[in-house]
Amino acid sequence: MTNHDNSTCSELPRTIKSFVCRKPAECYRQNPPPGFKPLAFSKVIDVDANVKDPLMCPHIAADLFKNLYWLEVEKRPRRDYIEKVQKHLDPQTRIYCIDWVVDAADKLNLFRDTLPLAVNYLDRYLSGNEVDHKTLQLVGMTSMMIASKYQEGRQCHIDFDSYVYLTRGMLTRDDFIKVESRILSYLNYDVTTPTAWSFLERFVREAHAGKKSRSQRLECMASYLVELSLLSYRMLRILPSMVPISAVFLAQHILFPEEKPWNATLQHYSHYKPSDLRGCILALKEFRYESCSRNLPTIRNNYSPPRYRSVVLKGFPATVPLKFCENF
Repeated sequence: MTNHDNSTCSELPRTIKSFVCRKPAECYRQNPPPGFKPLAFSKVIDVDANVKDPLMCPHIAADLFKNLYWLEVEKRPRRDYIEKVQKHLDPQTRIYCIDWVVDAADKLNLFRDTLPLAVNYLDRYLSGNEVDHKTLQLVGMTSMMIASKYQEGRQCHIDFDSYVYLTRGMLTRDDFIKVESRILSYLNYDVTTPTAWSFLERFVREAHAGKKSRSQRLECMASYLVELSLLSYRMLRILPSMVPISAVFLAQHILFPEEKPWNATLQHYSHYKPSDLRGCILALKEFRYESCSRNLPTIRNNYSPPRYRSVVLKGFPATVPLKFCENF
């Protein structure tokens, strides 16, 4: 690695730095450092080896996700915009706004990965534009409209009248058009950004690597935790890629408490260690309890039906043993 590469890596966040600067396993096998255990690498399963679906891009998947790790740092909203930018909003107001947007997305039958994209646009816009309570609802709905146009493409058949109807006539078609222009201009029309959902499916596949069958309950539970995290203002401090891997960790502990929720394959592909996830895991667990005590039924209701394996009804552990967050 050149001096320029070293200086570049030193400016990166710790988790991204470890990903970019990490040596390949073969190098470790040939020149093992003190304490190196080859067994850890022998347990890593190639999750792309037997993938037949060309849409999964198995031959370039590693490079695609490497790019996502870089982009997630560039496209993050401010983590303190409510304290520094907004004078009329607080975290609770944001929670109710996003909960209402979730309900609207469900009524419009949008894709599940459209919602986190809409929340990203909302938070990025609020990071530099002061709004009041009434305007917040308009910005939230317009962000969802932009996300649906981008994410769903030709399958998006929803017009302005549908959004006006959901607001019970409080907002007009002209309102949506004006705010859509403002949001896109502020974002510089840069609407391609990784969200937690961008990483979730791959992390779930890695959790299933080496197992005889795929657990749909695990996928539903992890999805529930990721979607629930969208409501929490505190989760803006956490990189999008850390949220789904922490959700998979916690979901495995909830559903299979007798098994270890972490393995070498997850660590190899996620580029996180268990100790990196401790804070995010606890935040997910705590906010799940908080959401149950508040009047936030939308996401819980969405994951209550049998088609989502009724994961909301599954009891959560009071604690997560610290031994599970210890590194290999």
